[in-house]
Amino acid sequence: MGGAPAGRLALAALVLLTATALAGAQPPAKARVGLLGVAPDSMMPTFRESLRELGWVTGENLLIEERYAKGGDLARIPGLAADLVKLRVDVIVTVGNTATGAAKVRVPAMYESRAFVEAGGLMSYGADRGAGYRRVAAQVDRILRGARPAELPVEQATRIEFVVNEKTAKALGITLSPQVLSRADEVIR
Repeated sequence: MGGAPAGRLALAALVLLTATALAGAQPPAKARVGLLGVAPDSMMPTFRESLRELGWVTGENLLIEERYAKGGDLARIPGLAADLVKLRVDVIVTVGNTATGAAKVRVPAMYESRAFVEAGGLMSYGADRGAGYRRVAAQVDRILRGARPAELPVEQATRIEFVVNEKTAKALGITLSPQVLSRADEVIR
């Protein structure tokens, strides 16, 4: 997350593994997944449901440890990561979705994620985060079952979406052309 905006989602899933996972051993009886970020992410229910569909049930064979840098204090991230390592989590997934103040100070801005538009940003053009979290869950599943991270394929988003917040545009005094609105995958009204 280091120089990136606080809300940037690190879907590349910063993967730190315990010695068990590195050794390629059998999946742990109760796997531990660490979530690390600035704030809880709106796509966490999708991520959790995807894990559940893969057979990882919180409270049964899965424990999720969450650590967030309250107040957006990025300087806390290394310490929070160390906490998760001390807890001996099997994998750490970085998340982040903090509201930005651009709309509050009346600055039109474009974002990489629809979550910012849902939070009041003007528009976004980026990967479908739901699909991304489902893929992260699948990669976590493979790691927890003993796959070596270095052997996992690098995946690229296959669906890109353009989302526009017409309500924000009006509040900023911007008239969006019919062409922009017709090209949007979704218009928030």
